[in-house]
Amino acid sequence: MNSVIDGVIRVSVILGDLLFALLAPLGAAWALVIVSAVTGLAMLYIWRYTSNQQAIADARRQIAAHLLASRLFRDDLGVTFRAQGQICWQALRLLRFAVRPMLVMAVPFTLFLAQIGLRYEHRPVEVGETLRVRATLRDGALALGVGSLL
Repeated sequence: MNSVIDGVIRVSVILGDLLFALLAPLGAAWALVIVSAVTGLAMLYIWRYTSNQQAIADARRQIAAHLLASRLFRDDLGVTFRAQGQICWQALRLLRFAVRPMLVMAVPFTLFLAQIGLRYEHRPVEVGETLRVRATLRDGALALGVGSLL
């Protein structure tokens, strides 16, 4: 099992290296804009083809109908409470319809976000850059102030 996971990680690192090498001339900001746009489109495509669109539309129509019923019959507590219960039930149905697309997207996008994090979360301190370090010291320890790398 570990060899499978190691293989998947190696492949994701190779693909990430290739993708970010192609985007490197654009700079980090534009690379992230492009990657975000493409990722968003991919997520929409996956959502569309892995979710039950007809059932989602039906649940939304049911929610709208029960909202209308609760407004039209607001003087009748029984109808209002039943409508609110149905609204909650339909909201849970919508949540259930979101599970399959989320499961399909979970592993690939987690690997992809890890690749983005490897490249953009941290960077080395540049020569001449001012660096501020904050540390909590024990009593009697020596404290250093703000300085710069030379």
